[in-house]
Amino acid sequence: MDENESSSGGLFGSVRRLGDAALGMIHRRLELASIELHEEKHRLLDLLLRAAALVVLGILTLVTATALVVVIFWDRSPVATLAIITGLYALATLAVALGIRDKLKHSPPPFAESIDELKKDREWLREKK
Repeated sequence: MDENESSSGGLFGSVRRLGDAALGMIHRRLELASIELHEEKHRLLDLLLRAAALVVLGILTLVTATALVVVIFWDRSPVATLAIITGLYALATLAVALGIRDKLKHSPPPFAESIDELKKDREWLREKK
């Protein structure tokens, strides 16, 4: 047996080291994906809870404010008062909808960091050929 083969492990040692390096790389990428999935889950739950609170509090505020305004202006013109309030609600709904659309459009896609790291790994492997 040659001394170089015995000290480095020969072909099987090289294959084992290559496999170990590949498994290590996959392991790190899966850990990163797991962390990102966990963060996405918490971000989504937080967003849903905030949205639910917003809806409940918003409805309570609108009902109370509408009743107050209608009572205050009942003697002048209840129909006009309700029409104005309805128009204001429509404008507010549009503003919120546009804000949500903008937020969804400009947020990063899930697993963006994992995908970037996999691209870097792929480029690094291509350079090593």
